[in-house]
Amino acid sequence: PVWGLDPSPEANALVLSIRAAAELPLGASGASRAARLAAVAAYSLCWDAAVAALVWAPLGGERSRGGPSFALRPQLRGRGLLVECPHPIADGNGAQCGSILARADPRAVHAVLMSGHHRCVETSRATPCDGRTRVCSLGGTPLRYPLSDDAHSSTGAYHAVHVALFAPDSTVVVGLHGMDAAGVSLSDGTLLPASADSHVATFGRALGSRLPLNVTACNRGSGLPFRAHLCATTDVQGRQVNGAADSCRATGPPQRSTGRFIHVEQSSAARSHAALPALIRALEELAARAGGADAAGAMPAVVAR
Repeated sequence: PVWGLDPSPEANALVLSIRAAAELPLGASGASRAARLAAVAAYSLCWDAAVAALVWAPLGGERSRGGPSFALRPQLRGRGLLVECPHPIADGNGAQCGSILARADPRAVHAVLMSGHHRCVETSRATPCDGRTRVCSLGGTPLRYPLSDDAHSSTGAYHAVHVALFAPDSTVVVGLHGMDAAGVSLSDGTLLPASADSHVATFGRALGSRLPLNVTACNRGSGLPFRAHLCATTDVQGRQVNGAADSCRATGPPQRSTGRFIHVEQSSAARSHAALPALIRALEELAARAGGADAAGAMPAVVAR
């Protein structure tokens, strides 16, 4: 069984652990409290000096098997990017997601969140949220998203951690996905127009200038070639960032965009190791435009494990 698909006291403890870690200055007492709360959810918490971040990892077993892994730089106070990978196994971009903290400018990325299970591992239960997919269907018939699809379920630990890591006034969320089609398809989680100086346009230009791939957008007016392909209008993290009253259910696409969510559908070439430097530079350019932190800062070396 996979942990974290349903609401639980352990998931609540993870959220409280993040909140405790985000309270600066983080002295020994605050670090100890964050670690104790992580332990309630069968997670380890340590300070990784190599990437200047606090790292939460599930210990496994029935209490946390398949739970998300995530890292936070509390010294950035929510400024910069929250990079998310809800389908690292199915999309084959786990290495890409895991490399970002180490490879990107530490002032650019304030947190990274990665799912710990396959999106199709729990097909016996469907999410109540909007949308259908063929990805987990043996016969190719569009079905309701399974509860294990972290981009389309608002009840599990992944979404709860996303909400805890997102700072509405200072964070830009970048969701990395994989697709079978060629090129890269971007959206802000809506089908609404976006200006040429929007975050989705900034990121698209930065990525397109470094990759020999066609980068398109679901948002007209961005200056990028328009293509309504995998536009993430039912993505629950996108809906939350865009201020939807209900991240799970809505009629039609979200009615507004905050501009702080970028959905990135990548071809296999865009997800390759050779393309990683281009992605890193584009993320850094986006963070600089979005007003990332001025300095990476430092954290106490003593953090309870």
